[in-house]
Amino acid sequence: MRVPHSIYFLIILLTVCCKRVYLPPVIASPNSYLVVDGFISGGSDSTIIKLTRTRNLADSLDYLHESGANVTITGSAGDMYTLQEMNGGVYAASNLNLNNNETFQLKIITAKGLVYLSDSVSILQTPEIDSISWQRKQDGVHIYANTHDDTGNTKYYRWVYEETWEYHSTYFTDLEYSGGQVVYRPLADYIYTCWKTQPATTIALGTSAGLSEPVVDQADVQFIPNGDGRLSIGYSILVKQFAITQEAFIFWQNLLKNTENRGSLFDPQPSQTTGNIHCVSNPEEPVIGYISANTMTQQRKFISSTEITDWKDSVLDCPKLFVPLDPVEMDLYFTRFYIPVEEVYAFSILIGYNSYLQDCVDCRLNGGSTVKPIFFP
Repeated sequence: MRVPHSIYFLIILLTVCCKRVYLPPVIASPNSYLVVDGFISGGSDSTIIKLTRTRNLADSLDYLHESGANVTITGSAGDMYTLQEMNGGVYAASNLNLNNNETFQLKIITAKGLVYLSDSVSILQTPEIDSISWQRKQDGVHIYANTHDDTGNTKYYRWVYEETWEYHSTYFTDLEYSGGQVVYRPLADYIYTCWKTQPATTIALGTSAGLSEPVVDQADVQFIPNGDGRLSIGYSILVKQFAITQEAFIFWQNLLKNTENRGSLFDPQPSQTTGNIHCVSNPEEPVIGYISANTMTQQRKFISSTEITDWKDSVLDCPKLFVPLDPVEMDLYFTRFYIPVEEVYAFSILIGYNSYLQDCVDCRLNGGSTVKPIFFP
């Protein structure tokens, strides 16, 4: 018996209508927990606390800044210090000159009136960094921290870093389009050489616990894979070292397991990682973060491309476009997509310009600045 086409149509319609998008609880959960990142400085360094909210895996926003909060530090002797909000969710205070004999608590009152309080923490004295070293291996460049504590008081460490590197655009130009014509670019406006700075994107930990001597040798701090442009010209890494407690070490170790994809405290968390901060308003609410109080030591390391063998950078695809000496076409291309790089002549007569996409010529479009940092060689 032949089945009518209308039956087939009905079956297809029912199949489509019965399909629903399934969002697992870990993705669809609307929970937004407070994330606290920073430390209480027991030295001359600034105390900086960053407050954000967690996001679920389906959220398109990178960070949910917690602005408008009242953030204070209270000592066991009753002294209180207020942190000022510098920008979205970042609170800071400088030169607190804390008494090392006291313990301290961080207190946060959000704009919605929720109260958060850390456990009391003592100020730990951080040993000096012995050296920052690096090795060229098959997969790239590995950067290490080396330290020790003769007193034996410090067995657990955390390192954060800030990277700065020099890079060049694919093509150099001394031309620019201005006022409807192509003119020579002033030397101060050259856009071939840039420097870019970015904070740590990984969690670096080390310990001497269980060793015969209180020495940490070649603790992994950063890894730069083959072909990465950070090592194309010159590279600088400023490594900051913190002494932490065993409890803090366990917290960061667990967090590291949860964030192996980017190593960021602010990534979506596949499982809850709580520390020593608690919501007083709602004790059942998890809080992500661990507050330590410590001094900080730091050391900067420079790596030049001349020190690295067989380093090949990835190359942008930069097709060339000839733009004729025509006001309409020059205005079309040079105000939107392309930058003139070289003049083109025919029988000693200027007929147009060879041009390339802006990303291939203007180094600033890759996130850097043409202002050289004062510390850069």
